[in-house]
Amino acid sequence: MKETKQHIRSEILKKLRNLDSELKENWDAALQKQLSTLLEDIQPRTIHSFIPMNHEVNHWPVIESLTKKDITVIIPQIAPNRELRSIIYEGKDQLTESKWGTWEPVKGELYNKSIELIICPGLAFDSKGGRLGYGGGYYDRFLKLHPEAQTLALCYPFMLLPKIPTEAHDIPIKTLIQCP
Repeated sequence: MKETKQHIRSEILKKLRNLDSELKENWDAALQKQLSTLLEDIQPRTIHSFIPMNHEVNHWPVIESLTKKDITVIIPQIAPNRELRSIIYEGKDQLTESKWGTWEPVKGELYNKSIELIICPGLAFDSKGGRLGYGGGYYDRFLKLHPEAQTLALCYPFMLLPKIPTEAHDIPIKTLIQCP
């Protein structure tokens, strides 16, 4: 199964990195609109979100706009033992690029309360909530600590597969927002 997961990761990463920039911008705009509508409907007070890398779905303008409202935005910080710490987002000046190419806070207040919504990264998904990440298990461990949270992910059309190979430790997401 590890080889199958790695093959899927490799193929999707190749497609993401070779995606036409204009098409990516159009898909990102469509996904941002859907995400904004969903957030207005469910009105979460706390949102944990990863900060997308250049090749990932760019939902960050929506998340950044939430900081101007009375919503607590939480971002991940990689901690020892492949765990994620929740840090309250205060602005771009608190961010640095990690050795993996992700953006994470170098400072900020630790958040240890309940989280209403977690936006999860991923490379591939299926209609039953299967999610294939980058292979570190960070979000599976994080989601296990927050079973009360709604979870969602965003994906381009080629990221939606008929079936994601899953193992017992894989935590499914509850909502998938897809390109129209």
